[in-house]
Amino acid sequence: MISTVNFFYNQVSKNRIIFSFILLSFFLLGCKALSTKKKDSVNQTVHLVLNSTGYATEFCIFEVQKQENQSYECKAEKPLEYSRCVEYFADNTSYANLTPRETLDQIYKGLAELELARPSLKNRIKSVGYISSGSFNTAKPNESKQVLKEVEDYFISEKLNVKSKLLTGDEEAKLTLKEILSKENISSAALLQIGTDTIEVITESNRESKVPSAKVGYQTFLEEISTIKPGINACRQPISSFFKSESSSFDRCKQFLLENMSKPNKISSIGKTKLNQYEEVFATGALFNYYYPNKNDLTLDELNSIGREYCSLTIDEIQKKGIKKKNAYNLCYAVSYTSTLIEYFEIKKLKILPKEIYLKKLATSQTLFPEFCK
Repeated sequence: MISTVNFFYNQVSKNRIIFSFILLSFFLLGCKALSTKKKDSVNQTVHLVLNSTGYATEFCIFEVQKQENQSYECKAEKPLEYSRCVEYFADNTSYANLTPRETLDQIYKGLAELELARPSLKNRIKSVGYISSGSFNTAKPNESKQVLKEVEDYFISEKLNVKSKLLTGDEEAKLTLKEILSKENISSAALLQIGTDTIEVITESNRESKVPSAKVGYQTFLEEISTIKPGINACRQPISSFFKSESSSFDRCKQFLLENMSKPNKISSIGKTKLNQYEEVFATGALFNYYYPNKNDLTLDELNSIGREYCSLTIDEIQKKGIKKKNAYNLCYAVSYTSTLIEYFEIKKLKILPKEIYLKKLATSQTLFPEFCK
């Protein structure tokens, strides 16, 4: 009797061991399958975004990660080996004066340098989004269309997935504000976008409608007033110490700019929009990145202090402060222009956005380039 009980006990123990082993095997196989599924659900590609304005072409590279799970997600980050956007200028950098060939030469130069410096990264590029914006688009629409076609033809010949877009200032402002509101934990926001050709002022209330614009962009306005004497002399930078006796006056320059900016059909097309009512006022445009490269915030008092100091400096003295020579000649005008706009719109403080923020948004845009994030 005892031997029979022992026999059944041993048999049950063996069955338990076998059953436990089977359960463990199923568990491990299930974990492996889930792990494989999770890994396969993440798809990462390298996407090149090009933006041609009236004087330069920006190169931005993003690693676009598409993750399909319960909440579909598509996001873009800069690769470590190409962590910033790079600009390529043409020899002729006059406002809106690039030909299609010069723009294409910029792009070819950028691609050549990219291939030589980072061949492994260049080979990973699977898609290209090309945007023509700013003054090159608004001042030369026919040339913009020709450049877009030639750029598309080139990348198609390289067997790359390419999409191009003519981006207006209105569209650019809307996309930028949309990105801000999706990232910032704020209840109200406005955006001052300063281009070479126009400026746009957009708030959260009008981002779905037509964005007010005025043809007083940084370069347009400078060219318009550059022949008005003696007023423009107040905004000229002293070339050397010999001309310091005729040094620019920040306050007189601001007064001269405001008088001409307030003329009919100038900034009045936007209206007297008060932006001090908004929780945050953001600013974007090449002007901020060239003349205030290390600034995240700007107040009117700070700008006035900078202006009074910089308007009396010579070109050499400005360069010693880290400002590039090509920007030094118009520094007094740039600071006075920015201060005039801040005062006009009654802005308390500006938060400067990195220039590539909207390009990053475009890399995963379901509106402009939906094919790259499906």
